[in-house]
Amino acid sequence: MPPRDFGMFMYEQQKGSKNPQAFRMHWVFYNIVFKEPNLYLTYGTTEFNGETFEIMLEFDDAIYNKILTLLPQKQNVALRALALEVKSYPSQIDFDDDYPEFRPQIGLDVKLGEFRKLGDKKYVPFVVNDAVRPEDL
Repeated sequence: MPPRDFGMFMYEQQKGSKNPQAFRMHWVFYNIVFKEPNLYLTYGTTEFNGETFEIMLEFDDAIYNKILTLLPQKQNVALRALALEVKSYPSQIDFDDDYPEFRPQIGLDVKLGEFRKLGDKKYVPFVVNDAVRPEDL
């Protein structure tokens, strides 16, 4: 059975709350999806109370550019170049297991987003509001 969506789980936990809880998290990028102009996604798994969940984060150009400025120069330059090569949407960059040192790591401030549907799958992404260096978490 595939892991449950963490956003859906947190939505259920916060049902009825007028101000969804914001989170600060350390994130390791295994991928970046260029979903459409000015909309990026990244996804992976997270552990909570001993259970593994799928998690999806989304962000816009402003956050993408801020993330790039916080990365080491080598990663910054490479990701800017890759983004310029995107000619159609969606496009995805995967950070290969053979090069884990290249996976960007960043601190992110996130909050629950809106319900989304991808095929038959329903999920609630976390929307990235800010990015910080991981050592500033």
